[in-house]
Amino acid sequence: MAGWADGVGVFALGTLLLACPSIRISAQTVTVGPQLVLGDYREVSSALRYRGTGLGAAATLAYKKAVLEVGYVRLTYEPAQDGSGLESFRAGQFDARVRYYLTGAVSTEVGVTNRSVDPGFAAQSMGAARAGVRISNTIGSGVRLNLRGNYLLGATFSGGGSAPVGVEIAFGAMGDFARGHVRVTTDYEFQYFNRKTDDGSGEESVPIQQALVRLGVAVGF
Repeated sequence: MAGWADGVGVFALGTLLLACPSIRISAQTVTVGPQLVLGDYREVSSALRYRGTGLGAAATLAYKKAVLEVGYVRLTYEPAQDGSGLESFRAGQFDARVRYYLTGAVSTEVGVTNRSVDPGFAAQSMGAARAGVRISNTIGSGVRLNLRGNYLLGATFSGGGSAPVGVEIAFGAMGDFARGHVRVTTDYEFQYFNRKTDDGSGEESVPIQQALVRLGVAVGF
């Protein structure tokens, strides 16, 4: 639950920073570029902890009030020295979002998230739909802060079980340079699933959480 508290703190801080005037919605824009990714994965308890690094790629297509975002990251997770994990594993995560501008700094978004692991028994693969809001505000010349909050729906796991509660919060910054043709991004994303399983002898709580930090550079046209 410590990670859950950290995530709530990021969301609250982001809300304070983004309580500012509305942003201008851009015309059609396409961006694509690579990302450096850092990850922290925990399962069942904070003692079962892994840290990882990897690479990814992201692309966006913006047209008037609508934005499509897709991204894929690939990480290698190693047991943390202060945890009880025993075996390294590789994780690939695909994310897609469709966002639509509502009013002021607020947009609504829906999408999917899917994570696969190899070897399959080392950690939980999962998939879920997402629905939530995004707050975005320009704080300086070409610099924008973003805050997202999503409810993760219909989660499925490779080891079975269900998640009555699934949430995702993220906070990031984006800078546009060279008249919008170069974009530098940094993003912190936290996912938490209150996963529960039942083997016939009673329900057991086996939560899963992951935090990702993405650092990216993209070309816009």
